[in-house]
Amino acid sequence: MADDLAPADGGDGPTGGRVAAALERLQRGLRRREPDAHLDGDTAAPVLQARNLDVSYGSVQVLFDCNIDVRRGETVALLGTNGAGKSTFLRALLGLTAPSRGVVRFHGRDITRMSAEARFGRGIVAVRGGQGVFPGLTVAENFALSFTTTSVPAAERQRRTDQTLVAFPALAERLHLSAGELSGGQRQQLALARALVHDPEILVIDELSLGLAPIVVQALIAIVEDLRAKGQTMLIVEQSMNIALELCDRVDYMEKGRVTFSGPPGELLAQGELIDTVFFGTGARS
Repeated sequence: MADDLAPADGGDGPTGGRVAAALERLQRGLRRREPDAHLDGDTAAPVLQARNLDVSYGSVQVLFDCNIDVRRGETVALLGTNGAGKSTFLRALLGLTAPSRGVVRFHGRDITRMSAEARFGRGIVAVRGGQGVFPGLTVAENFALSFTTTSVPAAERQRRTDQTLVAFPALAERLHLSAGELSGGQRQQLALARALVHDPEILVIDELSLGLAPIVVQALIAIVEDLRAKGQTMLIVEQSMNIALELCDRVDYMEKGRVTFSGPPGELLAQGELIDTVFFGTGARS
């Protein structure tokens, strides 16, 4: 996968050619993919659902009538440029920000007023880009600390840790090192692994690629693709369209606090004006 695309100043120059090439790569990938081949069972009832969410900070409203569905076994990408409202929407889904209107449901149950801790206990587990590790502790101690607020028995903790480490050989070789000695990509792997030991019902990944080199991001994508193939339900919040579309079954795209598109990746690629917004930061190319 190429580097994330930089903003362009037009559609006909070299950068416009890069955009066209990126779109072609995405389209080829979608043609190769067998949509929903990894899904099984009844996916009709969403695991996580939001309906008509409004969020305000004081007198300033930042989310307007936002909806999302994440069904069992799906990987859904929440896309949007800086300031689109992705972070606020995510905070409302995780219980970190209270909506002023609307409802959040988990397996059909209203959890709108449920605390973030209680949502975590029910299996809504988040990984935030560049966060989620304790630099002064060893990798092994980071894993141990993951269970401090849980009632998981010691033997089960070790089993989950050992099982998770199978997918992270770089961490398995560095259990004695402090997290601060790891590379940026390895720290992101550790944050992801620390979430997976909780056997999440839905894994929320916020900015997987944040601040990482493309080759490092590719390694993380391979891990997430493996989780997807195994049927892990995921919501991935990303700025990078080419990364998100490489991983997802469905896309929700946000602009100015609203979800303006929801559907399969192929349908998003057919939205000319929306694609211009994603790549060029404007409604139309000049």
